[in-house]
Amino acid sequence: MLDKPLDRTAEAIGLSRSTIIRIANEEYANGRPESGKRELRNTERRIPTVELGRVRDVVYKQYAEKSVPTL
Repeated sequence: MLDKPLDRTAEAIGLSRSTIIRIANEEYANGRPESGKRELRNTERRIPTVELGRVRDVVYKQYAEKSVPTL
């Protein structure tokens, strides 16, 4: 066990081996914001906001009528 410091560290801390490798990687530490919190990315919706109401109405109608969705 003395020749495997990565395994000893993982066992002592209670984290997985891959987590220890990721933390030890210098890019991981430098890529994080100083506050330590994750940065949220803005994502684009697949369905435009205008269409969401119409899609929602159709789904609720299928539930009310207990119909099976078909193409």
